[in-house]
Amino acid sequence: MLGEITKGELEDMLHEQERIVSNLADVIRDMATDYDAVMTELTKLFEFLDYQEESDSGRLFNPIFISCSRAMKVKPLGECVDELKRLTVKYNNCEGAE
Repeated sequence: MLGEITKGELEDMLHEQERIVSNLADVIRDMATDYDAVMTELTKLFEFLDYQEESDSGRLFNPIFISCSRAMKVKPLGECVDELKRLTVKYNNCEGAE
């Protein structure tokens, strides 16, 4: 009959589906590893940027900073850095909750 699937064809389809699911699981694991590595490096970056020293006059300052020589890009760059920090803090808070 037209449209019937043999047992062998069904088994082949099942094996193909299992192979696809296995490959997807590998991709997801790799992405999670890369994501964790990126978040670790961002955390380190913000530790550098948040580092403060005290001047001889007793004033606190941040000796490490990101600068921009294009006036029109200062605000968007600052917003980008702020958002990256917010996401990094959020990620680290979620990690600590597990």
